[in-house]
Amino acid sequence: MNIENTLYHGSKNNFNEFEIPKYHTNGGTLGFGTYLTDSIERANSYADTNSYLYTVELTEELSQS
Repeated sequence: MNIENTLYHGSKNNFNEFEIPKYHTNGGTLGFGTYLTDSIERANSYADTNSYLYTVELTEELSQS
């Protein structure tokens, strides 16, 4: 699998690390999980002006999994 080393996540929630909670408030369409994209524009579409854009840098080990 060849993916970008920098991925993005847009959210209305402020947090310090990704976790999948016991009770979910969204994610019904595609299922529950953490969704990342290599498109900063797409991530921004999930985060409005009062929200958060997270940048995730993949390690070499993760990007080759």
